[in-house]
Amino acid sequence: MLWPVACASLALVIGCSRSPRTTVIVVDPPAQSGATAPHVTSAKTGVLATWIEPVDATKQRHRVRFASFDGGRWTAATTIVEAGSLVANWADVPSVVQQGDGTLIAHWAEKSAPDAYAYDVMLARSGDGGRTWQPL
Repeated sequence: MLWPVACASLALVIGCSRSPRTTVIVVDPPAQSGATAPHVTSAKTGVLATWIEPVDATKQRHRVRFASFDGGRWTAATTIVEAGSLVANWADVPSVVQQGDGTLIAHWAEKSAPDAYAYDVMLARSGDGGRTWQPL
């Protein structure tokens, strides 16, 4: 899978080791312009994606967003968290994983002190497929 840092498009490679045919599907994720720190993972329901978007042009506040892809289309993006303390860079990438019962768990980095390297890992959970999130 390929996903540029700018979240411009996502190429999903679908193939089977028993078949010489491979299908490449290029889809645009529901990320806004300026999005960064993408993460894609597989789940029972398809593909799960997270990224960070600036809330406005000042880039003082960011939000961690989530969407899933079921092979046909992306769901609408939902906001997991929005704050001025989010760590928004290429190295601290948020993610979502799906547990066996379908519950989604998200993680991201959030500043905990003025020092540039002082931050915590934060968690949230969704029991409704990512439509709503509760901090843990």
